[in-house]
Amino acid sequence: MLTFDITNDFIVGDRITKETLNKYSKLPHKIKAGLFLLCVEGSVQASINLAKYTINKYDFVTLVPSNFIQFHEISDDARFYFAGFSSEFMTNINFIKSTMSFLPVITEHPIMPLEESVAQLYIDGYRLLIRAQSLSPSYSMVNKNLVIAYLTIFMQGTAELYKNHSHWTNGIRTRTNEIYRKFIQLVVEHYTTEHSVSFYAAQLNLSLPHFCTTIKKAIGLTLGNHFLHYHDGCQGTIKIDRLNRKRDRFLFRL
Repeated sequence: MLTFDITNDFIVGDRITKETLNKYSKLPHKIKAGLFLLCVEGSVQASINLAKYTINKYDFVTLVPSNFIQFHEISDDARFYFAGFSSEFMTNINFIKSTMSFLPVITEHPIMPLEESVAQLYIDGYRLLIRAQSLSPSYSMVNKNLVIAYLTIFMQGTAELYKNHSHWTNGIRTRTNEIYRKFIQLVVEHYTTEHSVSFYAAQLNLSLPHFCTTIKKAIGLTLGNHFLHYHDGCQGTIKIDRLNRKRDRFLFRL
């Protein structure tokens, strides 16, 4: 499986362009790091966790560990500011547990359109961090307490952005959406140890058929479809009968 991670605890910059994004356009990549991106020029069409999005100027994109992404059409002038935190760093600070309250909403809605005035504040913040990094001898020399502070700033800022979208965080919730939301919460809590669909069905007190039917209703795809999309795309060949025999494996297997 193709993955994306960074070797240093923290990176920041302003030069993610079409040339960079094209490297992730042929196949889906599993994100192992935490990434916060702001589109400042152009537009990009991308798939995030199977859903297709168009990212436009002043859209803020939050990618958390275990997200999948693939870029499709990229305008020639596309450019992003970015900040990234390595998987090792985020594991050490127990990122998943600390963000459980709003991580499912980010997973469902990874792209946040910003007003120009708010986007400019974020651009100023990125530039400040870029300037601070330029004063360090190397990325590897950055104090870990500073990196924790940087991540806290991004997570708190992101949480505030999502709180302003009450139709996402407090909208009408059907039984199907509630099950899917709880499923996502379980995934981000147990994804490192539990890969069985049966486990998640049991945690939700649902029969396996009911659980699978509900997830299909929520996102329009069966767990088998998920398998086919990711495994066939990332590993080249996988037979349908093999999928059927192994349908009780969790879709986002590490």
